[in-house]
Amino acid sequence: MGPTEPNGPWMSDHDSLPLDLAYTARLKDRSFREATGRYFVEGVRFVVAAHDANARIAALVVAPKLLRSAPGEMVARRLGASGVPLLRVTPEEFRRVAHASEPQGIGAIVEQSRGSLQEPRPDDCWVLLESVRAEGNVGTILRTSEAVGGAGLIVPRWGSLDPYDPATVRASMGAILSRAIFRPTRGELEAWRRGRVLFVGAAADARRDYREVCYRRPVVLVLGHERSGLSPAQQKLCDVTVRIPMTGRTDSLNLGVAASLLLYEAFNQRNPCATRFAWREPGARGRRVARAPRWPDGRTGR
Repeated sequence: MGPTEPNGPWMSDHDSLPLDLAYTARLKDRSFREATGRYFVEGVRFVVAAHDANARIAALVVAPKLLRSAPGEMVARRLGASGVPLLRVTPEEFRRVAHASEPQGIGAIVEQSRGSLQEPRPDDCWVLLESVRAEGNVGTILRTSEAVGGAGLIVPRWGSLDPYDPATVRASMGAILSRAIFRPTRGELEAWRRGRVLFVGAAADARRDYREVCYRRPVVLVLGHERSGLSPAQQKLCDVTVRIPMTGRTDSLNLGVAASLLLYEAFNQRNPCATRFAWREPGARGRRVARAPRWPDGRTGR
């Protein structure tokens, strides 16, 4: 789909609606996002991330008087040169579709991740979420998943989670544009997992410590709602449930924190530290002295 007039509107080949400012504003509504299969990202960081991830960008929205970033201007030129339609708007118009309190004058309408789960790879590490209380936690999980090289997010169709909620998009800091997001049916998920993928659920009443499980195989980390925990459907999927030990008065962790601990445990098991840490010994005049890690009780070694 190539550009028509630079100030639009032009016709969408997805749903025969004009891609104009009104269309962009309607993407704040979940039902419209699901109907069109698109969502809106804003800010230089997000548009650059979309460009770098080769995301399918349906249109670019720019307020030239607000755009004061050289990288932002550069990516707008590149996307325009590649044939992405450009909608130029006034600062007031851009603020109407923006979520940020201080918008940067650039945004993009992006196609949602589509497709089905493929044959699992040995190093795949997914996170499965069904519903959450705070959408920002989903963005945090996506961001951590990207940091550890995770495969992405599985959102079963029977759940209530919207992975493209604006709060999720913002909290992901652009990671949503590089992580795969799949929305399988119950049958598709069961067929995909059969005998090939380990499903590990996080539960406060589980007997096994999360560090006791071997994650060096294709794995799906299953996390429940912040308040109610794993749903019956999620529990049925799990091959094993694990707990995160806590010794203080706190009886639960933020969902994003819990997911990060599990993701990094999988990462650490797959990427063991091959060298000992070294630091400067006080009084050694800069000489570096290597020592084995020390446990709190005085034992050394791993």
